[in-house]
Amino acid sequence: MLGAAGAAMGPAFAQEPAQGPAQAEQATTSFDIPAGDLADALDRYAEQGGTQILYTPELVEGRQAAALSGRYRPDQALRLLLQGSGLEAQAVGDGTLVLRRGQTPAPRATQAAPATMIAAAEPAAEVSAIEEVMVTARRKQERQQDVPLAVTALSGTFLEDNSINALSDLNSHVPALHVDNFNSPTTTNIGIRAVRSTDIAPGQDSAVGVYVAEVNFGYTIGVSQTMYDMQSVEVLKGPQGTLFGRNTTGGAMLLTPARPTGETGYSLSAGSSFFEGRSGYTGVGVLNLPVSDDLWLRAGVSLINRDGYLTNVASRTDTAGYQMSPSVGMTNFKPLNDDQSTSWRLSALWRPADAVESYFLYQGSHLNANGIGYSINALNPQGYTALVFNGVTLPSAQEAYDRIQAERARDFWSTESNINSFNRLDMHVVSNATTWNIDDGLLLKNIVGYRHFERDDSIDFDGLPLQVLEVRHPDRGHEFSEELQMQGKSAGGAFDWVAGLYYAGQVIDRRSTQVVLAGAPITTPVDTDNKTYAAFAQATWRVPSVEGLSLTGGLRYTRDERKQENRRIGADPNTCLLTSGGQALPADDCVLRGEADYDEPTYSLSADYKFDRDTLVYLAHRRGYRSGGFDYAATDTETFGPFKPEFVTDFELGLKKDWRLGDSLLRTNVAAYTQDYKDIQRFISRPGQPAVGVTNAASATISGGELELTFMPFDGLSLSGFYGLVFAEYDDFLTGEGDFSDNQFAQAPREQLSLSGDWRLPIETRYGNVHLRADWYHQTRVFYTDTAQGPDYGPAGSQYQKAYGLLNLSLAWNSIVGSDFDLSLFARNVGETKTKPFGVQLYRSLGYNISSIGDPRVIGLELNYRFNL
Repeated sequence: MLGAAGAAMGPAFAQEPAQGPAQAEQATTSFDIPAGDLADALDRYAEQGGTQILYTPELVEGRQAAALSGRYRPDQALRLLLQGSGLEAQAVGDGTLVLRRGQTPAPRATQAAPATMIAAAEPAAEVSAIEEVMVTARRKQERQQDVPLAVTALSGTFLEDNSINALSDLNSHVPALHVDNFNSPTTTNIGIRAVRSTDIAPGQDSAVGVYVAEVNFGYTIGVSQTMYDMQSVEVLKGPQGTLFGRNTTGGAMLLTPARPTGETGYSLSAGSSFFEGRSGYTGVGVLNLPVSDDLWLRAGVSLINRDGYLTNVASRTDTAGYQMSPSVGMTNFKPLNDDQSTSWRLSALWRPADAVESYFLYQGSHLNANGIGYSINALNPQGYTALVFNGVTLPSAQEAYDRIQAERARDFWSTESNINSFNRLDMHVVSNATTWNIDDGLLLKNIVGYRHFERDDSIDFDGLPLQVLEVRHPDRGHEFSEELQMQGKSAGGAFDWVAGLYYAGQVIDRRSTQVVLAGAPITTPVDTDNKTYAAFAQATWRVPSVEGLSLTGGLRYTRDERKQENRRIGADPNTCLLTSGGQALPADDCVLRGEADYDEPTYSLSADYKFDRDTLVYLAHRRGYRSGGFDYAATDTETFGPFKPEFVTDFELGLKKDWRLGDSLLRTNVAAYTQDYKDIQRFISRPGQPAVGVTNAASATISGGELELTFMPFDGLSLSGFYGLVFAEYDDFLTGEGDFSDNQFAQAPREQLSLSGDWRLPIETRYGNVHLRADWYHQTRVFYTDTAQGPDYGPAGSQYQKAYGLLNLSLAWNSIVGSDFDLSLFARNVGETKTKPFGVQLYRSLGYNISSIGDPRVIGLELNYRFNL
């Protein structure tokens, strides 16, 4: 076949054949190949490396290669050039190489594939080059450096090397990102460039869209439990909507699991961690199995069994006496903030024809943990808590507060909790993405997904061994989404375009109960039924008369339909606790009902210019939208809603540049932006009530910038870092509680700084590869809420997390003495920095402020075994 095809094969001939890529001791060669078309890169590779390569032009058409500069063995250089292309090279006889589609499949339109390496007889020296992560920010596979948007992409290898197994671990690696786990390890609240949700609640969309294997998780629970055996994570900054299923005002996060490959392989990893006199254990297993040439399977499982790092020091003798009202039961006194979870994944890649690919995925998670604990940081002597628990008729809140402060002075990682707190999750997700290459310029794609979840959190919201505020949130729901895309090229490749239709349905039933100030339990059922319909299109025009200039425009039209019912029932089922105009609703119709529809257009415009292969400058302008809805915590018709949609309109100017400084490599990505934020959806405390409610803050202006750097001064050393700056303050924010117009945004540090280094020790490759890694992250002060800022809301230190820095260290030994084993030792939070990442401010209502408690110093090790993975 090769002989018959030889006349049609592309060039890349050299003076002498190479000695063969299977020889691990090949001499190194100097390569200087700019980023660009893969065909051109292969020509340069053949000329500079003295290697003959055969391939059909159709095989490399439209594929890109990363820049390559420095001294490499020929097999190493080729591996880097083919990274993410889905192609591999096969040696034939005299050392000639033939390109073919890899056994590791390259998805035809939107999924980045891992690099396919040419096999070596023994472990090869690792290649020092700036990693090129292929991204799908514009619903097609392209280099991160070619995307005219601010996007940070992290490969699966990077995630493993840096022990990133939860979304909150990304904070120290992605500028302008702030992730917290809110009130539960099952729940994720994501903010990008200070745009975020202030609660994860039924009936309210997330400000940042989360996609797992291209399927939107509208209700952001169970996301961190998918963070294992990953191919990549991408963080897109700024409003999104003309290319993705959901409209969002803050950005999008794309989580891509590793896909099946065409080679049998497996990996096993086991780890242990130690902290505060306790320990944890983790395990991950992955099996990749090709059933036939057309059907490949992959299965993975993740196990976490970690003790809680927060000691519950509540008195066993006193706690029983504090249970004044029936609730979820008394505490089991076990350490809090633990993690007991199991997650699993099964995927199949089926190629029934050359032009058709279908990717099936089933994944699930089960979590059953002891719950989280809070630290009480301030007690208002004139607040309800101190007045009700006065030491006369009920135990003294002041005495309990003083005792806890003394205990925490001895042990920061301690609390007092009197209830049976817990976090539980069961989640099942099925999805399919099918693509059909109709011809070279036209592709049809369908993405369908269904998710069922049951989440139950029991939370002691006071940090006291008293029944001040106990809340239980059992949620049961499902989501279904369907997206149909058409992608293509027109006018001889001058136009790239994508158009699509999108539908999403979400149903959530919540049956909350709460006990306030030792009163009777109150049950608050909430039922939501949300639907979204959308059509979108985006096109990029490469201007023929100006080489390097591209113009992009996108438009989306969305219709959101929202339905919700709230109920509120006390100890007496015949008494309604909902009101209208100050009067209780009748017991036989104790419900707040609402229906609302929203129709909104959004758009995206950008221009980008490539001065050369390594330099991209762009200007983008976008409008994002987040649907309105109804307040799940409302107890009267006046506050039930609907609240209005929110809008973000932004401008972003960016530069992406790769530099060659002799044998050194430098990458600089910089972006500056301004955002006009209107009708901002915020949860605020209602005067005299423990509950919060949704309101639309009038407006705000957010401006800032990000700088990301990667520097490789010499072979084996990589230095990287970022600096993020965000100015986010309200222009106009008036509520019934006061004027907050000059307040800073909550959960949005003004400055973020990260520095990291990776040094590969210069040892012989037969001993393996040894890496020393260090990363340091710093952020400035973060307020817990948008309103509770100032002397009226308690001591200043109880209103925010002060500025802090975290240092992590690790030592990794890969391919130990030429084996398939890897060993890593790590230490996180080396300086044992004490943090309180998330807080609840109730100083002017119930009379106290609390916060969550961050992780202590953790020391651990992990052993991995890999076979063909």
